[in-house]
Amino acid sequence: MWENIENTNILIVEDDPFNRLLIKSRFSKVKSIRFFEAEDGIEALAILKNNNIDMLLLDLHMPNLNGKQTLLKMQEDKRYDDIAILVMSTDEVAKKEFESLGVDDFILKPFRLDELELQVNQNIRRRLFKLNRRIEPETKKKTTSYSIESIEKSQKDFFLKMIMHKTKDNKEERIKAKIIATTSKSLAQKIGYSGKALNYIYYASLIRDIGLIGVCSREYDADIFSIKDKKKFYQNILAGYDILSSELETDFMTIAKKIILEYNEFHDGSGMPYGLRGEEISDVAVIVGIAETFEALLGKRKYRKKESFTSEEAYEIFVNSRGRYNRRILDTFLQNYDEFIDSREKILALSLNKKRD
Repeated sequence: MWENIENTNILIVEDDPFNRLLIKSRFSKVKSIRFFEAEDGIEALAILKNNNIDMLLLDLHMPNLNGKQTLLKMQEDKRYDDIAILVMSTDEVAKKEFESLGVDDFILKPFRLDELELQVNQNIRRRLFKLNRRIEPETKKKTTSYSIESIEKSQKDFFLKMIMHKTKDNKEERIKAKIIATTSKSLAQKIGYSGKALNYIYYASLIRDIGLIGVCSREYDADIFSIKDKKKFYQNILAGYDILSSELETDFMTIAKKIILEYNEFHDGSGMPYGLRGEEISDVAVIVGIAETFEALLGKRKYRKKESFTSEEAYEIFVNSRGRYNRRILDTFLQNYDEFIDSREKILALSLNKKRD
């Protein structure tokens, strides 16, 4: 889980020395993390002023200067804007209040150390992702030896062959992939994408789970993920992104990486791997996320209590899940829902006819 994590400075602001020791002990084997400690907000601000801090683990209830007062002071200095802030508290109600103060995540006390480690890892990677996205347009690789079109074709062919090899003996998986890709392309067109971008989205959706190559799909056949399951799935998402990261940066790769990394994110911040929120999630990722959920609801899943849902039931589930998706994209999907249902049924009918032949 800690592979490819750069050196990270974490400041623990907590008046209880036992809790500080507990946190440090959990990360004792992670060589890339260096800890700083403060007993209250006054000490924390002094450390922030004199050190390059990447993450803050901030208790709310402290003497001299409490957590909220510390956050308000930090908002006065732009140098602290890129620090990932995780608030630690026994007060679950305080979560919404502190989101408006720039808090990235909320750790409920008493915390489980495995959950704490996952949240810290997630937020470190999320911070790096945001920083890299900011500089990506300036560092986009270019080439003059080959045409961009030929490179993109080579990239698509190579990664599609990897996926096809994984699903060569599983016709159901191939049909499901085609439904998701077709739905993604159609929805993208309805919200304004055109030309090559539509094909990029189609093919990128086919390789969205490339990080799961070599992993048995049954490993994730469960209604509820345990912390262990969540950690493994989280690692596989990152593995998929890493597979593409060494490739030349083309328009296809840019879209594919966004989809792979973000299609499991949700508008309300409850997704994976980074817990991105709202407009932080790329439209292309939202599109594929909706298409994947659409097929997951209508397709048979033996591990669920209810193997599949009717089109009417699936529609209601989407209506009741507005907080999970970009409202504009979801509304477009729902307005054209019958068209997506018809398209899915045509693909299923065509595959059935081929099987008979």
